[in-house]
Amino acid sequence: MKHQVIEAMPPCFESWCQKFDSLFTRKSQKKGFRTYLAGLFGDAHRKNLAQITQGTVDGSYNQIRHFLNDSPWSELAMNEERLDIMMSRRQTKIGKNCTIMLDDSGHRKSGHETDGAGRQYIGEIGKVDQGMSMVTTHLYDGVRNIPLDVEIYKSAESLEGGKENPKYIKKPDLALLLIDRCLGRGIKPANIVMDAGYGNNNKLLKQLEERGLRYVVSISSDRVVKYGASDEHESDKYSVSELAALPDTKWSEISLSENEKKPIWVAKKLVYVPRLGWRTLAIRINASSWEEATDVYYFLTNADPKTVNSEWVVKTYAIRNWIEVFYREVKGWLGWKEYQVRSEKSIRRHLILVFVAYTFIRWHLLTGGFQRQWATKKLKTWVDALEAFKTGVMSRFLAWWRDHEDVFASHIASLGYVLA
Repeated sequence: MKHQVIEAMPPCFESWCQKFDSLFTRKSQKKGFRTYLAGLFGDAHRKNLAQITQGTVDGSYNQIRHFLNDSPWSELAMNEERLDIMMSRRQTKIGKNCTIMLDDSGHRKSGHETDGAGRQYIGEIGKVDQGMSMVTTHLYDGVRNIPLDVEIYKSAESLEGGKENPKYIKKPDLALLLIDRCLGRGIKPANIVMDAGYGNNNKLLKQLEERGLRYVVSISSDRVVKYGASDEHESDKYSVSELAALPDTKWSEISLSENEKKPIWVAKKLVYVPRLGWRTLAIRINASSWEEATDVYYFLTNADPKTVNSEWVVKTYAIRNWIEVFYREVKGWLGWKEYQVRSEKSIRRHLILVFVAYTFIRWHLLTGGFQRQWATKKLKTWVDALEAFKTGVMSRFLAWWRDHEDVFASHIASLGYVLA
């Protein structure tokens, strides 16, 4: 629905919002929270302040703008409350053998008035451009996949004094900050998975090892290691792409999952990595021989080299796909990058509110609430559950409209249109 009426939202929406009411001291804050959250679920072309307000009957732009920019509430406390809610039910409680994925997501942002905006590599367009970037952590335990934390990366160009500014924090340092935040909650992951943007950083990998964490990371093809002898001083230097082409590389065929029809081939080697020591390198290709391969991936892990095999490495790293699914869902449905604010605090508030909206749908998908109320087919995905909820919103809105046609007509008139 493009238009929202807070009082006509389904009861499950109000029950969810009430779980966060202790974070607010004023009635206007609670109303702003509900309005913004409902707006993220709406069908407006953009989920910014203006369109959320226009799409809400009795919505106030100034009130919502104040809620997001200046109202005294803590987005960090809201995020902690969100995770506590997930831990409160058997169906939603995070399992012990979980994997934490770490990644960053960027998007274009013109101008220099927005905190953190500057020229940097933007992944979604594959090149350097003016934009924003956020570092996030995400958790998957085999059943539950939820976002954990987010921090805005401030490019050096966006700060006075550049890299000398104390507020400048490199992405690997932000990554460690988010991982420490997770550990501080008592969540000890079985594995950490990261792409090459972080996997190539030996300092970060060493810091993970100091915390007793096991990782599986992607690395670039030109990464140099030592190989060929049990003593590092007698081993020769190779790039990992050169190692993959050696005659002693033995390839094994595996399938990533039962649903994956195309097989892949993997191999492993014990290599010496400067500053880290002996580590397991796994190589994945899409053909039975190196000469025929067109897609090649390289992974590094600190798992026990005596017991780890290349299949485990590749399948563990494949869990990282869940964070890509999350980005597609929040960008496509919840307006992740469509905020209309400029300060770091306000942007982070928007992102945490997106987390809360996303988790609301995930919560009911896991507990089966939407399935019982609004679906006859099996709700298998987050998007399925979202569509079921929107069906419930539509039915409640139509019932409200029948009794309040004059109120809705007045709302439409305030936008410059006529309900005829």
